Amino acid sequence: MNNISSNGRAVLRGCANDPAAEQLLRCRKIIVPLEANPEEISHRIVQDLRTTLKRVLNKEVSASSEEVAQAGALLLRVKALDPRRLNREKLANQNNENEAVVSEANNLSVHRPPADNYVPRVLTEQDWADLADRCK
Repeated sequence: MNNISSNGRAVLRGCANDPAAEQLLRCRKIIVPLEANPEEISHRIVQDLRTTLKRVLNKEVSASSEEVAQAGALLLRVKALDPRRLNREKLANQNNENEAVVSEANNLSVHRPPADNYVPRVLTEQDWADLADRCK
């Protein structure tokens, strides 16, 4: 399997005018090896797969309801393969872990009173005078 992504893109360009069943078969034959070799996935092959599957899903080619359902299922598999989506999820997880570590390291804790017991503070004339003195 020499570069699944580039070969897959060529195949998808070639099957643009084929019937829906043929397009689904070719997409499935590209998705299976990509799932087995995630290091070969490029965002371009994912984009081409989405375009082809959406063409079937939106019935731009004559497709039965079963083929439309298969296209939807394959679109979900393609969504899981998307390297850009995976990178964003990894970064989000790392950021969440880093924030937790920082807050634990600094021993920061935030105490918020329950909303039921919250009474807003009413500012008096003295409070306003103190604030005016500090702002001078």
